[in-house]
Amino acid sequence: MAVISRTVANFRLLENTVLSPQRVQVGEAVEPGQQLYLNTTDSKYYLTDNTDADKVVNPVVAANRGSADDYISIIITGDFEPGGTVTQGEVYFCAPTADKGEWLPIGDLVASANMTMVAYGLNATTLRLKIVEFGITHL
Repeated sequence: MAVISRTVANFRLLENTVLSPQRVQVGEAVEPGQQLYLNTTDSKYYLTDNTDADKVVNPVVAANRGSADDYISIIITGDFEPGGTVTQGEVYFCAPTADKGEWLPIGDLVASANMTMVAYGLNATTLRLKIVEFGITHL
């Protein structure tokens, strides 16, 4: 599986990045650029995981680092640099447990993965957030 190999220090918000007006609480340690979902049981955000349909619903992206129970900013729309090489025109999905919260190209989805597209590549460094919840698993 080939998630984007990211260097967190190279993560960058861009001019048209829109952050949520409210900070959100995370339930585990997160890094900037990782994908998160809202756990409705405790109202905290956790890293996405495409092996569980509940963990790919309405994903957002962490705009900064946080430890469990910290409050962080999240990206809700726009462009950003995830901190690694992006393929222009490639669409990126939520990754499975081993790489939870990371960016998985469509070609690396495995059978039974819950399909939620999170972004697509604008150029070699930039992703545009584009959430599409298919509500199906990959064959």
